[in-house]
Amino acid sequence: MLYLLIFMLIVLVLLLLFFFVYAVSTISGVIRARGVPYVPLARKKLVFLTENVKFDPAEYLVDLGCGNGRVLRFLEKRQGLTRLDGYEVNWWAFFQGRILNRFNRAKNKIYFKNFHQIDLARYDVVYCYLLESGLRRLRDKFDRELKPGARIVSSDFPIRDWREPAQTFEDKKVGKIFIYQI
Repeated sequence: MLYLLIFMLIVLVLLLLFFFVYAVSTISGVIRARGVPYVPLARKKLVFLTENVKFDPAEYLVDLGCGNGRVLRFLEKRQGLTRLDGYEVNWWAFFQGRILNRFNRAKNKIYFKNFHQIDLARYDVVYCYLLESGLRRLRDKFDRELKPGARIVSSDFPIRDWREPAQTFEDKKVGKIFIYQI
């Protein structure tokens, strides 16, 4: 009986520790991302993305605010992309992504870094699942750093007051995809 009580106490302490780490990571991630929370992309949206947007396996893709790297792993598996980077400021999502990459033997790279501090010049495709406010702050960065021919693929949210999307895909049940061309 005493062992069961000790075991239950240890499990309770571990659960509390987990929730504390998760809460602190989420709060610090929202602060570092300037109010943009980590929200995983639903599987239906991932399928919709790969059905409508075709990527060349030679393209170098970056996911800004990649969370746990789900989009990167999905594109690697479904479309054969091999040059994939992701940037995340939520420590818990980053840690989870690194574990999932190792478990799935994924080749993409996830970095614990604010994507506002990186140079986008080497990327052919920029993928974003960000709120309009976050996208608005990136307009000048896209104009300054992306090379001609680069594409920005934005799920659900357009980049307002910037330029017209080259393509838009819409499904009333799943959402929208906006593709911008530099």
